[in-house]
Amino acid sequence: MYPRSVVASSWTASRAAIIHVPVVQLNVPAAWRVGRVTFQPGGWLAGHTQPEPAGDDEPMKAFLKLARKGIEEHQTSTAAVRVRWPEKNTQPTLDAAVDDVRDSVAVLRLYQHARYPMMNTDIQQFGIHGDIGATVQTYAVTQGERILAHGVHWLGVIGNWEFTSADVRDFRADPRFRYLDATLRTPPSRRSEFQRRVLTAVRTLGFATPMVREQLRVVLLATALEALLAADVQPGGRSELGEFFRITQRAAYLLCGEPDQRYPSRPPCPYLHAQTLPALRHALDDRVKRGERPACSYFWHIFDLFDDRNSALHRTREHFDRSRLSWHRIYTEKVILYAVEWANAHSGVGLASLQAEFAALVSGGRAITG
Repeated sequence: MYPRSVVASSWTASRAAIIHVPVVQLNVPAAWRVGRVTFQPGGWLAGHTQPEPAGDDEPMKAFLKLARKGIEEHQTSTAAVRVRWPEKNTQPTLDAAVDDVRDSVAVLRLYQHARYPMMNTDIQQFGIHGDIGATVQTYAVTQGERILAHGVHWLGVIGNWEFTSADVRDFRADPRFRYLDATLRTPPSRRSEFQRRVLTAVRTLGFATPMVREQLRVVLLATALEALLAADVQPGGRSELGEFFRITQRAAYLLCGEPDQRYPSRPPCPYLHAQTLPALRHALDDRVKRGERPACSYFWHIFDLFDDRNSALHRTREHFDRSRLSWHRIYTEKVILYAVEWANAHSGVGLASLQAEFAALVSGGRAITG
């Protein structure tokens, strides 16, 4: 078996160090701290490391030359993580550093979409090697022994993404991303329940890239919302369909009326009152008979995502319209960011507090004013 990583080191004692991980397709204008990770501009590492091998140790000089060549190829940003580099058994340290980079990259992707909501950023995604990439795939078409065609096909992302100085400056000015930044900096054992939920949702969302098949992207997006808003369902408890309905209600509670007429500052609608999907349909039918138009795009966008998730998993549906996938991603991100906004206003509380606020609104039948 091949080792998971091959490490060459120039020292033999544990000491403070920095692991630099290249981030494919990303460039930043200056050093940018996100969580425990500092992103540096493309080419920065080559300008801040020893230019020539030193000393008479020929094997070490060969190692340094090879390392230097690899560093000079890092033309996009690198992500730096401070670690205590051990003399032996370096794999856990490297794994933990790469996980930190993945988390910070996932937050930056969310920031990219929030900052530029009208742009199709699918073709300008970024990430670490293996999670994102771009390559030219060659192919040949034959009939018997005859070659009919030969060509190339582009796979993955198309172009780099470059954040601006204003993007870097405004990152922590946005309270939602200040919350996410603080969550990444908080040791895992000290994170609140809702911080853990948000981070799991952002991580899952981060894997739903164009590198993943449509079927799996739908599942990942729905899973992100489930991680964020699903209550703990014990074996033999509430049905999966029932819990998906409740997740959709919680998501609509966070979304509906954006940006400045959201719950709980106004009375609940039938979408929040209903206990089951049949009950909701009955209530909506009654309103239609009275000449009202009871459509709620927020509720149905989320409900359709879970319906597509069930189609992908349980009805083995493989293909989804690209526009529909884009809307699924947009609304998943909206729910996550509004959940972060809610958490910012309710320091230290968890999903149970959100459920209690939701229940108080529904049972009271009127707006909660404070």
